[in-house]
Amino acid sequence: MQAKLEQIIADGGADQARLARELLARLSVAPAESPALHAEIDALYDAYLHDPYLTRDNR
Repeated sequence: MQAKLEQIIADGGADQARLARELLARLSVAPAESPALHAEIDALYDAYLHDPYLTRDNR
């Protein structure tokens, strides 16, 4: 999960990177099994992968 968020922070659009940083902070203090948080991370990563024109910075 952490690697996915770090990838979004590095390569995602500004809004996605901001949300990824928030989720990464929550992940660091969340219980080991946090299905709701993992679902949020998966949804963000899915959007990052499948919506490149709207979500990724063009570097």
